[in-house]
Amino acid sequence: FLEMAQELVQRFTFVFDQDCLEANLVEFSRIVGLPYNASATPHRKHKPARERIGNDTLYEYLLDRNKLDMELYYWSKNLSLVKCDEILAIDG
Repeated sequence: FLEMAQELVQRFTFVFDQDCLEANLVEFSRIVGLPYNASATPHRKHKPARERIGNDTLYEYLLDRNKLDMELYYWSKNLSLVKCDEILAIDG
């Protein structure tokens, strides 16, 4: 199933990484020539998932249960319009 999902994602024209969604939206709007109102999409920082869940057993179960989804997510970060790791390196 992972390979099928990867093949599908590779067909997308634009892939956004949610870790730097704002930067992806700005770049997308620049490419397609549409204005973008950054204030319309507030950015919120969340606590780490383990902390939000508050139960290590449940957290580990969810990690295992969603392993393929997480693998697809980390794989797709390389296809993202904006590379979040590069932004973080610049913002340092």
